[in-house]
Amino acid sequence: KRKAKKEYLSSSEIVKLIDAAVGDSCELPIVMAVWLGLRRSEIAGLCWDCVDFEKRTITVKRTMVPDKNNKWVLKEGAKNESSQRTIKCPEYIMGKLKELSGTRDGPVFKMSPETIRKHVHEVCRKAGIQDTTVHGLRHANAAVMIALGVVDKYAMARNGWSSDYTFKQIYGYVFPE
Repeated sequence: KRKAKKEYLSSSEIVKLIDAAVGDSCELPIVMAVWLGLRRSEIAGLCWDCVDFEKRTITVKRTMVPDKNNKWVLKEGAKNESSQRTIKCPEYIMGKLKELSGTRDGPVFKMSPETIRKHVHEVCRKAGIQDTTVHGLRHANAAVMIALGVVDKYAMARNGWSSDYTFKQIYGYVFPE
């Protein structure tokens, strides 16, 4: 039995996506998905108390998920125990976080997770690349870590995967080029 082959972004498409996202109102959520491997629920659930500018880290400990009435709510805790993690951030992301206006309490992003989803599709169209999802950007992050030779344990800890199987068989792929 043959599995349907999923199409993921190539390394050149990732570059085009990031370039096309510059100036978009969801640039930072998109970059956080690609560079940090964050889930959409983790990006939308990120609160200011989880951002440490001095240490250049963000801590994932909340998510934004739909409740039983399909209304977006902030939930304490991540998807699972291994998903609660602290991630070192590049200066680019920390700088973009510092630029955000408004109060430094509550959620960092005052937008619906659906807004982030829609903007990923719009930025793909603008970049002239194959369409993907926020979750697809998490797959791209895994592929970048594989291409860079990041040790499995570090990659798994960074993205909150509890098993080698999840990282290598579900998320990881190699760039065709």
